[in-house]
Amino acid sequence: MNKYILKVMRYIDNKELFNFEEMMENAADANDGYTSTYAYAASAYAAIAYDEVNVAYAACAYTAKAKHWINEYFKISGESKQDYINEVERLKWINIF
Repeated sequence: MNKYILKVMRYIDNKELFNFEEMMENAADANDGYTSTYAYAASAYAAIAYDEVNVAYAACAYTAKAKHWINEYFKISGESKQDYINEVERLKWINIF
């Protein structure tokens, strides 16, 4: 499981989990391998979406771009997107308690 993609998916699910700096750090850390190129792009767009939080349209557009790169990652990696969705849901419950 790619931790950078997972972090972006968690961010998209709940934008209050991570701040702008954390998302930019995620993008920088993800930029270290072939499939991680997609993680980098997803993270970068998620960070920009966070930074544009006061401009609703721009935030939606950048979130859509982050989702696009997440989907590209799954096409290339062959991993199951549903596994990531399940993990996002599981982590929600862990954070509650």
